[in-house]
Order: sequence, then C-alpha cells, then structure tokens
Amino acid sequence: MLKNYKKHVEEREKLGIPPLPLDVDQTTELVELLKEKNDESELLLFLLKERIPAGVDQSAYVKAAFLSDITKGSSSSPYISKSEAVEILGTMLGGYNIQPLIECLKIEELGEVAAKSLSNTLLIFDAFNEIFELSKENKYAEQVINAWADGTWFTDKTPLPEQIKLTVFKVTGEINTDDLSPAPDAWSRPDIPLHALAMFKMPRTGLQEPLKEIDKQRAKGIYNDSKVFVDKPMKMSPEKILHDFHLLTDPSSIPVLTTFLQDHFEEEGIHCVLSEPQYSSKLIDSVFGGFKPHIGVADPIGVDLELGSGLYLELLENLASRIAECVNH
Repeated sequence: MLKNYKKHVEEREKLGIPPLPLDVDQTTELVELLKEKNDESELLLFLLKERIPAGVDQSAYVKAAFLSDITKGSSSSPYISKSEAVEILGTMLGGYNIQPLIECLKIEELGEVAAKSLSNTLLIFDAFNEIFELSKENKYAEQVINAWADGTWFTDKTPLPEQIKLTVFKVTGEINTDDLSPAPDAWSRPDIPLHALAMFKMPRTGLQEPLKEIDKQRAKGIYNDSKVFVDKPMKMSPEKILHDFHLLTDPSSIPVLTTFLQDHFEEEGIHCVLSEPQYSSKLIDSVFGGFKPHIGVADPIGVDLELGSGLYLELLENLASRIAECVNH
C-alpha cells in the first residue's frame, strides 16, 4: 500500500496538486500497519491524521472504529496512546467519531481530552440530547454543554485582522460555468484538485492565460507589506513551497504559518528573523519562537530619519547594519 501511495503522490506532485485521500481499502491496510512496529511510522501517522476524509465517508468509519478500539483497550498501536486516539477522533468534525467521544467522557483518564474535542465539534445532531442528559451526572459532559453555550469553538479562534487586502481580477463580460468548469473536463469533477487545473483553460476575449496572471498577482502578496524572510534549509523545491503557500486556508493565521514553516523547512538553520518596527515581538515569537532565532528589527522606509540629501545613504547604512547585526549574532 505504501509503495503504491508514494507513487501516486509523486504523480500528483508533477501536476502540482495534492494526492487523493485514502479510500476504504487503503485505510484498512493502514490500520493494520499501525498495529505493529514499522520503520515508516511517521508517514503512517501522517496518513491517518491528514489523508482520510472526515465525516461519514467509509474510510472515516474504519479510522473512527480503530481509534475507538484503542480508547477501549481492545486494540493498540505502538504509536498511538489512548489519549492521542481521543485527540485524533476530535479532528474528524462529526459523524463516526461522535459516539466514541461520548463514551470517552465516561472514562476518567480520557474525559478531559474528550470534553475538549467535543467542545470544538458542531456537527452533533441528535447526539446533543445524549450529551445533555449525561451532563446531569458527568462533569466532563457538563463541560461540553457549557463550552457550547459559551461558544468557545468560535471565541477561541484567531481574531480576524483589522484589515484584509485583496486583489480583484476583473474580466471582460461575465464569468460562466464553462470558464470555471469546462464541459470537456466534466469527467474530472469528482477529483477537485485535478479538475481545478482545467479552470479558465478555454481562452476567450479578456481571458488570455488568466491562471498565469492570477499566479503573478498572488506572488505579489506573499510578503505583502512585511519584509520577513526565512533563512533556513528547505525540505523541498522552492516551486513546491510556493505552491503549498498558495494553498494555505488562512495565511494570516499564526498557527497556520507555524505549521507551514515546520512542514516545509528544516528544524535547524534559521538564525535571524528581520521584522519591521510595527510588528510586535509577541507576533514574531508566536511564528518563529520554536526555532529560537535572533530577532532583528529593520526599518526599510526610514520612518525616524530626517529628510535631507543624505537620507537615502543613511537608510541603506542602517539596513546593512541591522542585517549584519542579526546575521552575525
């Protein structure tokens, strides 16, 4: 299974798209591999956590059943503890994970973790009544009900930035279905990333190579107004890193950026981070703190410099000095 999956990943990478999620047969094989020691345990865990659809997909059923068995002690994995099994169940959004999590509320050693997971799960449906009744005699179920009442699933999220800058791509005429989902490529619609490659493939007036234009506009916004650069070894090609950056759901989110850095750059090698004066040290520490770099501050527009004929030279000298100080620290 792993050999075939790796081949599939390579084929999709050449197209610049993510691999397909695991189907029910692949998930069943994955579960069996996780029950024994394996030299590729890190990959196996990644597949379990990230490459199986959430909700009521049949693959999700196999995943939830395996994790549920671990919490009950009827199955085990050298790589997943009972508590970790509950945490993974908590990422499945709803469906087959709900009943196992409710059962974990009744287990003292797992109740706290299960309560936290359910507190952030909204697709509960009729299971709400079961949890509400349980809350009358179970402190962990009570925590869940209180968390839902307080809306912590929303209030604990990263606040929206005060300002969001966007680029409007204006085209001649109107956008229609055949622009975004051409009929000749209808066969690929179930495979959304693959089908997305067909978007705007039919040129017309006002839409000449639109995807290249969109990529050009995206590239302008990678660093936006901040001049923050990462100086550390890359785990993959610059093109792949740039492509994955474009796929980020929320590039302004600190947790999202932190995960992106950890996934695409080596743990060692970052020595210096340069930031502009307006960015708080707390923000920089949140993103780069785990790598313990030296934090330098550089002012690229010379806010504090006096106007005059020597301003530009002084600006360059200040920038050079700050960069040298940060790199040589």
